[in-house]
Amino acid sequence: MGYSVKFHKPHSSSKLAFFLAAYEIIDAFALPVTGVTLGSIPGLSRDELFAVQKHNEFQAIIEAKLRERSIKELAKALPMCDFSEPLSPELTAYVDAVTISKITVHMCVVRYGDQRDFNSFLDADARVIAACRDYFTRDTVCPSATSRFAHVASYLNEGIPKDERNLGLTADHIRRAEKLYLTGVRKASASRVFPREQIELLWLDQLWKDLRQIKALDLLWREAAGDTRLKTLKGEALARRIHDLRGLPYCVDRATERAAA
Repeated sequence: MGYSVKFHKPHSSSKLAFFLAAYEIIDAFALPVTGVTLGSIPGLSRDELFAVQKHNEFQAIIEAKLRERSIKELAKALPMCDFSEPLSPELTAYVDAVTISKITVHMCVVRYGDQRDFNSFLDADARVIAACRDYFTRDTVCPSATSRFAHVASYLNEGIPKDERNLGLTADHIRRAEKLYLTGVRKASASRVFPREQIELLWLDQLWKDLRQIKALDLLWREAAGDTRLKTLKGEALARRIHDLRGLPYCVDRATERAAA
């Protein structure tokens, strides 16, 4: 059976087109896990500078947590020493050495199961639709799976002109996208890229990140209606205009904070 409408090529004015364009832009500026704080790099663009900033913030959080763990472990192993802050220069050097070793091990583990490698098994459009299904139907009571898929299709069709609604998604599109998504998860699980015990953690981590991102993007979509620079735009055009004005990675980061408030 052929389909004139495909979920990986949605109507250009739809909310799904907005989500997919936003994901493409955000992913283009995502930095790999390095395990080190990145220094000043001349000539970076606005969005590259923001990516470095977020990378360093994440790295600082990891290092602080591992340093805290190192102090607790050393205090237990060496009860005769005073590990209360401020530490002596000798104990500081000892803690730093143990922390660096922990950071090295942690980053080896993270790189081995890099989230981006896991996502390579998943189609971006199916991944977005799966996250939308979970986000949109979490607090919605649906009498059947078909009803749930229809709700998600209607949500993702927002923005399409009324006289073009026949070009939107249906419940069957959502069903097939979810099937494709789960097939990707099974392929990742069956591969030898990740330890078997890590698959579920990577899957849940990916879904959690996608849910947060979809929630933030949904907020940006709704806020655009009140912005004179954006209110006439929908779909892919809206995503690219937001990026041109302020940078989508930055906007999504701030919208994530507002959505969680």
